[in-house]
Amino acid sequence: MREHPPESGAIWTMHIMEAEKRQATEALFNDMPLQNPAQHFLLFVIENGSDQEVPPTQGDIARRMKLSPATVTASLRFLEKRGLIQRETDEHDLRKNRVRITPKGRETAQRCRESMKALETAMMEGFSDEEQAQLAGYFSRMCDNLRTITKHYKEVSPF
Repeated sequence: MREHPPESGAIWTMHIMEAEKRQATEALFNDMPLQNPAQHFLLFVIENGSDQEVPPTQGDIARRMKLSPATVTASLRFLEKRGLIQRETDEHDLRKNRVRITPKGRETAQRCRESMKALETAMMEGFSDEEQAQLAGYFSRMCDNLRTITKHYKEVSPF
């Protein structure tokens, strides 16, 4: 049986789609005070956590976003310098920083949501509601499959 070239497979197509989405996102977010799309999602996570009685720690945010603590710390420093978030020492554990969104951060998060909605609308142009639901289901199943792979290799790794 003849194999298809890698450029015709799902992984390659997803890579190309991600590159196109990144370029469109950069164009849409050109006037935002953020460096990259990951910071938009970071702001959403912080905003959601800020509405709780106890805001999230940097570690909570890193786990939620599946990022290294160092990556989150660097992005938080950037967001803090722009007045979008505030970090405060946890009153019960001085080694932890709690992160809270500022009013300016909420405004920026709202602008980000509006731009993301515009991007989603453009990406889904020509897809029926049923096709959109199917696509979301496919992505969800792929995520489940990837989690299974990750779990398996973490269990068998000697490190």
